[in-house]
Amino acid sequence: MAFDLTGKNGAVGFVGLGQGIAMLFLSPVGGTLSDRVSKKRMLTFAQFVIGFMFGVIAVLIATGLITILLLAGASLILGCMYSLMGPTRQAWVGDLLTGDDLASGVGLHS
Repeated sequence: MAFDLTGKNGAVGFVGLGQGIAMLFLSPVGGTLSDRVSKKRMLTFAQFVIGFMFGVIAVLIATGLITILLLAGASLILGCMYSLMGPTRQAWVGDLLTGDDLASGVGLHS
C-alpha cells in the first residue's frame, strides 16, 4: 500500500520503521507488564486494538482517504500492540504448562 501511494520504495521502509521502532523500545515494557497484569486481559486488549486498526485501515483504503502518514501511524500502533503480545504469549506458556509438557510447549511456541 505504501508503494502504491507514493511510488517510492523508501515509503515501504518508512512504514516498516514505525513498527520496528515500537517493537524495539516497547518489548521490554511488554515483558514487564506481562508479569504484572493479567495475561489474558493483555492479549485480549492487544488483539482487539490490532483488529480495530486493521478495520480502520481497510475503511481508509476503501474510501480513498489513506495517506502515507496515516499508514505509518497505524504501523506504529500495531508495533506497540505486537510488542505487548509477544512477551505475554511467551510468558503464558509457562503459566499454562508444567513438567514435560512445558518443554514441549516452549519448543512448539518457538
